Amino acid sequence: MQVINSRPFTIKKDIDTVFDMAGEPESARHFLSKVGDKPMFKDVSVADDAISAKLPLVGDITLHRNRMEKPSLVSYKAEGAPVPVELVLNFQPEGDNTQAQVSVEVEAPSFVAGMVKTKIQPLLDKMADSLEHLDVDRFLGKK
Repeated sequence: MQVINSRPFTIKKDIDTVFDMAGEPESARHFLSKVGDKPMFKDVSVADDAISAKLPLVGDITLHRNRMEKPSLVSYKAEGAPVPVELVLNFQPEGDNTQAQVSVEVEAPSFVAGMVKTKIQPLLDKMADSLEHLDVDRFLGKK
């Protein structure tokens, strides 16, 4: 299994709020639908504990929430991906903020591992940048 990590980043909100937001597919749908002024993924929708989207070069994929370890981990497992994939969000408290890192765990044959990383790493970097600059209160409609 190959693990591809974003850089560690800080979210300016307490860990409990960040954990609750990450574990709620509706919050993720809003985030994944539009990051900054550009859509990250197309046709994002939510059903119960899952997020569905159209990913570049992959097509339709559904991420089912499969693990929650409060307050430090939320994981979504992919259905419809060409290889087994899991999106993992890790959190650690940092005062009034939350230290975070996004990882993708991929079970891909070694001969395609490099290609997989070159496709996924830019998405993880974009997610880290966007989450780091996210105004959580505004995002949650509290401002």
